[in-house]
Amino acid sequence: MPWHWQLFLRWLVRGPDVSSIPERLYPELNILCYSADKKGRVNGYKGSKEIAYALGNFDCERSPDGQYWIIQDTYSFAVPGEAGPGSPLAIFLVSMVGTNYSYQIQGIVPILPQ
Repeated sequence: MPWHWQLFLRWLVRGPDVSSIPERLYPELNILCYSADKKGRVNGYKGSKEIAYALGNFDCERSPDGQYWIIQDTYSFAVPGEAGPGSPLAIFLVSMVGTNYSYQIQGIVPILPQ
């Protein structure tokens, strides 16, 4: 199951914060983190659909020891239509459950040479 659907299901059941990121996404996240602006913001929409739907724009900064990227984001929906990329079913579910819940994503990704 794609990561964005895993995150969506966690959101539906009002799950806890996320502290890990699937390893298969490490190479792509490395490329995106190298493109972060001066404030550490990354445009995840320039990546794959899985990254775009899961993270959108997110924060990425180097760990103090320079070995990892620290990736942070808030998973939420301001309006049901934001679930549109998932499917019409996702919009329906967000409409039913409501948009009054969010959780934090904070994971580390090893820095790979560019």
